[in-house]
Amino acid sequence: MNKKECGQAGIGISLIMKGGCGKEVEMEKAFRCIGCGKWFHLECIYKHFELEEGQDNARYYLKKIQERTKDNMTKRYCKKGLERQKPTISLSFPTLKNNI
Repeated sequence: MNKKECGQAGIGISLIMKGGCGKEVEMEKAFRCIGCGKWFHLECIYKHFELEEGQDNARYYLKKIQERTKDNMTKRYCKKGLERQKPTISLSFPTLKNNI
């Protein structure tokens, strides 16, 4: 169970979700859509969000803001938000001190 097909609709079903390429994706490199629950490559999940109606509201509105604003700083922030890159998660743990 370490590999899945990108965008596979279900076991034994030969349908691929929008944006999925159907190729194998290793679980360590897979991203899961919280809307449909299917696994995708990074580029494929971005395509899935763009193609699946109502799944990419944040990027949709960033594009609209970028098109309509005249402020260059706002345009730069929108451009940064629209970049396709691997998300990072950083966990910070509080330092525990032993006060005995």
